Amino acid sequence: MKLGFEEHRIIPAIMIGGSGTRLWPLSRVNKPKQFLCLDSAQSSSFFQQALERFLTPQYGLPWLMSASETLIHAEEQVRQGEFSVGGLIVEPSMQGTAAAIAALTVAISKMDPAGLNAILLVAPSDHLIKDPSQFSAQVARAIPLALEQDRIVTFGITPEHPETGFGYIRPGDPILSDGVACGYAIRQGDFLEKPSLENAKRYVKDGYCWNAGIFMFRAGVMMQELARHAPRTLLAAQNAIELARVTNHRSYPSIWLDETSFRTAPSDVPIDTAVMERTTCGAVVPCTGIGWSDIGSLSSLYEATASKDAYGNALSGPVIALETTNTLVFARNDRKVVLIGLDNMIVVDDDDALLIAPMDEAQKVKDAVGHLKRHKQPETHATKTQLFAWGRVALVTRLGQIVVFTFSLLPGMSIALRAPATSWENWVVTAGEIAVVQNGSVHDMAPSDSLFPERDQIASLHNHSPASAAIMVVRHYDAAGMTPVTAADLLELVSYEEPQQNVNFVPMSVTAMREDENYLTN
Repeated sequence: MKLGFEEHRIIPAIMIGGSGTRLWPLSRVNKPKQFLCLDSAQSSSFFQQALERFLTPQYGLPWLMSASETLIHAEEQVRQGEFSVGGLIVEPSMQGTAAAIAALTVAISKMDPAGLNAILLVAPSDHLIKDPSQFSAQVARAIPLALEQDRIVTFGITPEHPETGFGYIRPGDPILSDGVACGYAIRQGDFLEKPSLENAKRYVKDGYCWNAGIFMFRAGVMMQELARHAPRTLLAAQNAIELARVTNHRSYPSIWLDETSFRTAPSDVPIDTAVMERTTCGAVVPCTGIGWSDIGSLSSLYEATASKDAYGNALSGPVIALETTNTLVFARNDRKVVLIGLDNMIVVDDDDALLIAPMDEAQKVKDAVGHLKRHKQPETHATKTQLFAWGRVALVTRLGQIVVFTFSLLPGMSIALRAPATSWENWVVTAGEIAVVQNGSVHDMAPSDSLFPERDQIASLHNHSPASAAIMVVRHYDAAGMTPVTAADLLELVSYEEPQQNVNFVPMSVTAMREDENYLTN
């Protein structure tokens, strides 16, 4: 019997990670590319587009696998888009895709009603797929491979041109379902590293596929192959899940993997190396016409951008382009950018960094980032805005010994801050209402109200209103050279001793959570 979406539910598992350097300065460590909206024709980030891809009834609620560094962004964008999520797993360290997929598989096999028969579709959060319906058609085509023939399926991309920046997959013998080829066998030696241009041309001619890093499999099959080929990785994932801390303060369970257990997995090992290059259960489904791109460079971002002007320019922000062609421009700090006589260039004017490069030198951006890292420049990892679970901090300006910044509190949130001992500052509420407690005195502050916190004293802030509250701070340091250079360094957070009514953490093991029949409705 031929199976499709109607007969079996697919559980999407979206991988959220990345260092945020390939599209620098648009992306940084504290805001990788999957959380950016970079095409004026789209109102969603790459991550939100990945969630939207699985909104059709054919899919179950998606699970998310997030690095701890990207968790705040992921939760914020899930909340902003009002997405429903099946669950969230938080990686305490980046051990590679083998360990991440192992943890996802173990967790879902324990918590999904289908157990070991659950079908997972693992996909990156930062890729572009312009035709989701065509992609879903390819997924439906692959269901018999995963469900009937116990294959671990990878979705390859039919190349549009020779590309040296991707790995390739060599399809083997066709695999039939009801007499129809629905995929091709792959075995050891069929995963090929990034080639030279000469080899890339040969690979395209011989019908090889780009490796997109998208996989589908039955949970039991993946666990079987992990046990056979990567037992240390599987054991680390099982222990990390069993000892995990689970919270239910949102509409979905969040599983915080046990760090000690998870770190016992071999580090930086991709699933290709751990399993796919060794298993006899591998299969590839070539995908054509889905509009895929990994957006791995600023030049690939330009190629994927739908909104270009009549001269081939992709312009974002207050840009004036005169006699300019085939150029990518981002003006992101409200400063007008004027271009005259440029062709095939990249210009990114961000809040704290300016990049100008020829389009065909886009791959060298990583070299520039490496140079900045070696010289310990903060622009490699931070932006002028830092997100926190309780709100955000934004650096407005620095001038000598004076720093101006804002911070906001989400509805229902409370924090405690220690005022610097080496500066004086003035707070002015710019939005919302906020209660500030200092030295036992309560100050109920509304817009335009101001306060001068005492040096080296702790102040507790409470936002009990239904809207976000914001405060602008003008801080004057006693000496030059003391001013912080990133938004993350502006506030000294201290323990808030009173219970926070907006948070209801209920730690329990995954096993106990599975036994609690009401955990999904808590």
